[in-house]
Amino acid sequence: MKTYTKDEAAKYLKISVTSMDDLIATGSIPAGKIGKQVILCEPDLDEYLIGIIREQTEQRRDAFKSGRKVHITTAVSDIRKSRKDKPVLPALKAA
Repeated sequence: MKTYTKDEAAKYLKISVTSMDDLIATGSIPAGKIGKQVILCEPDLDEYLIGIIREQTEQRRDAFKSGRKVHITTAVSDIRKSRKDKPVLPALKAA
């Protein structure tokens, strides 16, 4: 089984290392830390890629059948969108 470092996996999927970090952090792609390196297995990368391709293809088919325009989002864009939501802080009590 072929393994990749985080940087190599990002190149394999043709995404940025930051996007790879996001996918790993959310558990979208399985990864393990061995020593100082984050390691990913090729079959897991392939499974993720095939899943995304099939999901987006299905979205396009559904859109075509219904005659509507399709806007495809990726897992990474969804993750980044949720990061932009500002946290709500509790009100401070006057001392």
